[in-house]
Amino acid sequence: MKDLLTISSFNLLRTLKTKAVFIGIPFMIILIFALNVVFATFISGIWGIKLAYTMTIMLSVIYLVFYNVFATGTSYVVDSNTGIQGLMVRRGAYKWIILYTRFFAAKVITFSFIALSFSQFIIFLHVIKPLGYDLYLDGYVYGILALIPFDILFSGFVILVTTMSFRLKAILPLGWIVGIFSSLYWVLSPIFYLFSTLSSFSQGDNLVTYNAMKLIEQEKTNKTNNNFYTLLRKSNIEYLDAIRGLASGGERGLLYLEIKPDSNLARALDLEAEPGLKYFIYPITDFFGSIHSNYPVRYNSFLELATRILEGDDSVVKLAADYVKTFPLFDDSGVTVRLNDQPDSFDDDGRTLVQKIREKLENNLYLKFINAIGFTSTDQNEKATLAKQSWYMNKTTSNYNGEKQFGAVLNEKINMNNTELVKLFPTDTNLEENLNSLKEILQKQFKFGLNIISPRSDSFLSYKQLIKVSSRDDDDEQDREQNFSLSDAGREKIEEIEPEVSKNIEAISRFSNTLPSTVLINGTIGMVMKAPGVTSKNDLEGLEKTIFMMTFNPFTYFFTMTLLSGKEDFYYDDFGISNSILPAGNFATPNIKYKGGNPDSIDHSSGPVKETNIKDLSMEVRSRPVKVQLIYFGFIAVGILLTLLAYLPYSRNIYKKGAE
Repeated sequence: MKDLLTISSFNLLRTLKTKAVFIGIPFMIILIFALNVVFATFISGIWGIKLAYTMTIMLSVIYLVFYNVFATGTSYVVDSNTGIQGLMVRRGAYKWIILYTRFFAAKVITFSFIALSFSQFIIFLHVIKPLGYDLYLDGYVYGILALIPFDILFSGFVILVTTMSFRLKAILPLGWIVGIFSSLYWVLSPIFYLFSTLSSFSQGDNLVTYNAMKLIEQEKTNKTNNNFYTLLRKSNIEYLDAIRGLASGGERGLLYLEIKPDSNLARALDLEAEPGLKYFIYPITDFFGSIHSNYPVRYNSFLELATRILEGDDSVVKLAADYVKTFPLFDDSGVTVRLNDQPDSFDDDGRTLVQKIREKLENNLYLKFINAIGFTSTDQNEKATLAKQSWYMNKTTSNYNGEKQFGAVLNEKINMNNTELVKLFPTDTNLEENLNSLKEILQKQFKFGLNIISPRSDSFLSYKQLIKVSSRDDDDEQDREQNFSLSDAGREKIEEIEPEVSKNIEAISRFSNTLPSTVLINGTIGMVMKAPGVTSKNDLEGLEKTIFMMTFNPFTYFFTMTLLSGKEDFYYDDFGISNSILPAGNFATPNIKYKGGNPDSIDHSSGPVKETNIKDLSMEVRSRPVKVQLIYFGFIAVGILLTLLAYLPYSRNIYKKGAE
């Protein structure tokens, strides 16, 4: 026991005095923290924290490799060559004490380093609060602890190689080869998935599909067709049918700009003003945004336009005109917003497009539902403040928890206390349960989707085709119209004029009473009510290959530990795999099945699943092919085994070295 304590304290003190410890550890921790701050500060979106997380593990692996090879492995060789080991042998120290006290002294250092690496990342998350930090604190940060089984396994490998030869020429190259490959786990592991990656490994796609099916499963629990989900889904289809009409209306669309040849805008766009030209026409219907975008990235949604259509033609034109005037060069008298009052070109009944849309929206249940759960305001200062705090402007915790933001809609509006909402569904006997399930799904969609996805920049200037309207001749009854494209100079000018989405929000908040949270909740509900695609044969084969790869390919095990050491459910597994820097096969991809008919009969383009198809859809989600706990156990067990096996060559070679 005396030898054990003496040699242990001797090895530990020697280890603490090495430059690899008192210089190497502080330098490495400071470097990792500084790089994390740089990534979070200068790289937008979820990529900042993804790179910080990956870099933390990669640099930690590099240090552990360096320390195990140089400070631990070579120390056995140095002790042998300097005679320290031989002295211990001659004084009667047990061989296992000489071997393992140095090993355990090294583990004190490496485990301390891992603890510091883990702690600095926790501090980084709390102080910097990068996008998605709450999800990492919720469990993903524990992937850094995968360094512990890695260190045990790698150090066992190093000590075995060392004791077999006691030669630096064998230890250094072999150790560094294994170490370099280990530090590049985030590159090398996904390579194996190239043969099994699904065609849609996107976390966003999986999340929407899963939540859409959760809504369908909840709808199936209702015994009548007068339940909340069935009624809402049916009216949502009618709402989308009406909204799609906004994109029609011939070449002019529903709304268009009338641009005079002598206007500032015409000159800026280098428009060709031929003799006799009355004005240019520029369709702008799309400035209210795409209804089929994967994420509701545009503040100026069709929701506001639908409300104005019900109010009357003048309200529609005023909304568009007020918005257009916020753009440079669009605020002069030579640019006028017009509503297309011509008969719908797709129907000969003489009604205009806006008349048809108004008829479809007048008693639409879905539109009433959104208005019942949404927030509006007429206070200009409040609207500007809430717009700046919204998801569209800046990704912060206020996007969900702020006043009249997303979380407020869920907590204050979607419940049985909202009498305006409850009155819309008088026949649903399970309304409270249905509302709670919708609230939970929307909450998950925000936390694992919108919370980590930044809105893209968009504007209404999406058309590159204009229409020339020439003065009619004496014998003509109609103006002459001719399509033409913008010149290169004009296209470049439009690209300069197109504002980012944040500027759109600040502009529209001055005249739109619909708050950003209402638009966001509308878009999110639209996402999860969209028809989930039936899993294709190719994707199903890719899913099986991914599961096989995760189960039987040991090169992906460390990669799996770093991504899946948190909570085990669909949301965390899907987010974990998708947080790989390089795409990897996702075993959590939902397998959507269709039984009772041809899956092609599902109308995937129209948004929600038709109610006649709901009962035939089912979902299968795979659990983790290999338990992460089992991988941890395997790494640690093999590492310990290698360390114990090292005693055999050590006991043979120590006498040779000690006698030299």
